[in-house]
Amino acid sequence: EETFARYKESGLETAEIPFTYGIYIKDKETAEKVRDADEKNGISLSIHAPYWINLNSDNVDKIEKSKERILKCCEVGNWLGAKRIVFHAGFYGKMNREEARDAIYKIDNLLGSLWVEGYISSYTRIEIMKKLSDLYHTNQSNFVSKVKI
Repeated sequence: EETFARYKESGLETAEIPFTYGIYIKDKETAEKVRDADEKNGISLSIHAPYWINLNSDNVDKIEKSKERILKCCEVGNWLGAKRIVFHAGFYGKMNREEARDAIYKIDNLLGSLWVEGYISSYTRIEIMKKLSDLYHTNQSNFVSKVKI
């Protein structure tokens, strides 16, 4: 609660819960305590999913684990009242840019159907980074953006 109070005093209106190295909020009760504290201070939350998501792996098990991590973040995000779930979609691997993009777009169907069915209430976002191996590479320096899929 003190953290969100400091954010409010500093003029911040949003905060990201970094699950980048693992989803450390494990239960609804803990999440609701965090949600109550952020709502009390008027802070809007987002979640950054674990870095080890790769929806373009040539290993089917890694893709399934990646989907599970995204969905777990969505579940915890719902408990927290998070407005956005951000994740890195994957890497080119052995594919060219277009093949990799098409492969990643398939996840849109999964997330879209889960949204319609009410399993996801937070907006999922793909984070665009400037590394050559990232799926959504851009030539603009210092460019980071989030796009809805």
